[in-house]
This record gives sequence, C-alpha cells and structure tokens, in this order.
Amino acid sequence: LRTLGREQDVVALSGNGVRQNDLEAALWSTELPGHTVFNYMLVVRDRGVVLLVTTDGTPDGAWNAMVAERLTPLFPGLAVSVRPVETLPPLASLGQYLGWKLSRVLDLNDERNWARLPEPINAVVAESLRQLGTGSDTPEGSH
Repeated sequence: LRTLGREQDVVALSGNGVRQNDLEAALWSTELPGHTVFNYMLVVRDRGVVLLVTTDGTPDGAWNAMVAERLTPLFPGLAVSVRPVETLPPLASLGQYLGWKLSRVLDLNDERNWARLPEPINAVVAESLRQLGTGSDTPEGSH
C-alpha cells in the first residue's frame, strides 16, 4: 500500500487531477541536466501554468523549456512555463502547516490571490502569463 497524498491536495485542472507526487516525480525522479530545483510554487491562471523554481544556478531558456516539457503531460491542454526566481513567497515554505495545495499552488483566477505574490515575483508571474497568452492582466494596484 502506497500513500499518494491527501485528496484535498489534488489540483483539478481541466478535469485532470494533478497530485504533489506526480509533480515532484517530474521534477526530481531523474536528474535535471545543468541545474537542481530546490523548491517550487505552481501558479495557475486561465489556461496557463507557471512553475516558479529556485535552483542552484542561473538556468537559461533551454533549461526552462526542457523542464516545462517534462511537466506538460501533467497539464493536458494548458500552456506550461518554468521560471527560475531568487526566492519564493514565504507561503511556499509552509507546506507542513497548510498542506501542499495551500502552500505550493496559487490559483490566480481568484483575483485576491495576486496579493500573495510579492514583488519581484508578481512581475515574473505576470510577464510569464503574458507570454503564454493566458489572460494575465493583474488586478488594479497589484502590479
């Protein structure tokens, strides 16, 4: 018997359930060439998914695309982007207290959640979503 995680931690996107184990297996089950992902936060907006990551270096666009390609099967029909950042919002380190979904998955379809992304992370997410063409307009005053 193998525990797959809490039911409330499954992220339902387009009828597809994404679990923490699935996402982390895509990130860590085999070594990523060039850089190691230390921590992550998944940001969802409309038809786009941005994975913010902290790493052991400064990955280039090819590395970002390679990691996004690994994650794409988990998010059928959605545009996936990977963006390295220096730090993540403090929320991402509260998994043991809040649970995976509440600490590592941020749904920006709820406009109130934009306030949970401090600068400069807010700008990275907004620009990533703009590039994906996913209705990324930030709410007034948040960017």
